Amino acid sequence: MITWRSERFRRERWFSAFAVFCAACSTQATVDQRLTAEDIEAIRELNLAYPAAWVANDPDAVMLTLADDAVLIPALGTTPVKGAAAIREFFWPADAPPSTVPVFTMSPEEIDGTRDVAYVWGTMSLSFAVEEEGATQLYSTAGNYLMVMRRDDGDQWKIARYIWNHPPWEPS
Repeated sequence: MITWRSERFRRERWFSAFAVFCAACSTQATVDQRLTAEDIEAIRELNLAYPAAWVANDPDAVMLTLADDAVLIPALGTTPVKGAAAIREFFWPADAPPSTVPVFTMSPEEIDGTRDVAYVWGTMSLSFAVEEEGATQLYSTAGNYLMVMRRDDGDQWKIARYIWNHPPWEPS
């Protein structure tokens, strides 16, 4: 005769065995999904390519670092910017005065994630030159950033989400 106590014991043993099995499976999946050294290097290169494209004054190169559905979450409470067309308009509005980015550095502190989605965060510094009324005004700032990156269909890492913070721009 099976008593409640013996049935409970069997259930607990089954749940314990199932929990160990699930833990083993998830551990294996986690190990298999970790970033490889090649992934980390590709993410580092992307983290360098983004500011380099700005310094080269190359909007197309900047856009190539971003996923088509990327979302920017700018500093100072600016509304998030969603998608390639909105990002292009945000960064290069048609009615804006000519501007360049002579200095932009991003120093990653940590890169981690899985084979499909990763993040990098660190510090950044940026100088922005704007031509206004025949004179060039230089603004500088420094702050922090977080980028979430993912693989695209061509197995290339792209910036999918990008958030940054810094104090208000100050004339240099």
